[in-house]
Amino acid sequence: MRTDESTEAKSDDIVVFEILRHSACAECGEDGRYRGEFASHIRRLYPGCPESEAFEIAAHACLEHSGRVGRTADAKRFDPEMIALAARAHVRHVHTDYDRLLGSGWERHKARDRVVPKVDRLLESWSRG
Repeated sequence: MRTDESTEAKSDDIVVFEILRHSACAECGEDGRYRGEFASHIRRLYPGCPESEAFEIAAHACLEHSGRVGRTADAKRFDPEMIALAARAHVRHVHTDYDRLLGSGWERHKARDRVVPKVDRLLESWSRG
C-alpha cells in the first residue's frame, strides 16, 4: 500500500505533452501510444493523479490480451467511465488494504465495500487537482 505523494502542479498542456512525448518512443509502438493517450485522459479526469501513477494505471489497464477495462471498445474511445473504472481499480489495489483483506479470507464484495470510502476520498482528491 502506497502512501499519498505530493506532486507539483503542472499545467494540463505540459502534462499532456510530456505523456504523449513519453509514449512516442520508438520501442513503444502503437500500443505504447495508446497507453500514453490513456494516461493523458486519466490526468484530464484526475488532474491530481501523479503522472507516474497515470502511466501505471494505463499500463495495467491496457495490457494486451488481458481482458482488462483498457482493452474494451469503450476504453479505446476514452470513455470517462472506463477511465474512472481503471483508476478506481488501481486505487483499490495500490492504496488500500484490499488485497490483504482478500488474502485473509474476506469475500470480494465485502472487501470492496470495506475500502470504498478510502478509494472515494483519494479519487475525489485527484479530481480536484
